[in-house]
Amino acid sequence: TEVGPFVQLVWSPVPSITLGAGGRYDWVTFDVADHHVDDGADNSGARTNSALSGSLGLSWSKGARFVPYANISTAFETPTTTELVNQPNGSGGFNDQLKPQRAVSYEVGARGRPTAHVAYSVAFFLGRIKDAIVQQQEVGGRAYFVNAGKTHNDGAEIGLTVTPVNGLTLSGAYTYAHYRFADYKIVSGTVVDTLDGNRLPGVPE
Repeated sequence: TEVGPFVQLVWSPVPSITLGAGGRYDWVTFDVADHHVDDGADNSGARTNSALSGSLGLSWSKGARFVPYANISTAFETPTTTELVNQPNGSGGFNDQLKPQRAVSYEVGARGRPTAHVAYSVAFFLGRIKDAIVQQQEVGGRAYFVNAGKTHNDGAEIGLTVTPVNGLTLSGAYTYAHYRFADYKIVSGTVVDTLDGNRLPGVPE
């Protein structure tokens, strides 16, 4: 069950400048009832996560050719049901050690239409994620997840659309993703494996 009321405000103090602000409150609860109690264990339970998120944005426009903008926002992401129920020890019920991840994102960019047949977009972004939900291991085809301390998700995106003739549109895009662990240590007994600086698995650069 999820409830997420939000508010969004847009204001133009002058025609060429647009300011935007938003706020959202998320309340998410997972509730499971275990009907297979013949194994002697009742794994029923509930997990509730909630957070307040916000965003601020600014764009400037003197025409369609060049429209620069800047945004800052926060985000809140709960684990999925699959991430919550898979536990390395094989027990049932929710993984109480897995927490939601929170992020702060910064973005600057520009978009525009220099001619009637060409449109472009360019964006540079920085993401600072705390308690990032990452896959730690896979056993017997089942993936198990933990929270990494911090990750830095930085990159750039470029898009170009060309309409050489009416009825034909060509589009291309390129993304560079520099995603790294900033604080992630795996403790196994007395051994500490430090993964700071390593790439996030499964994300192509």
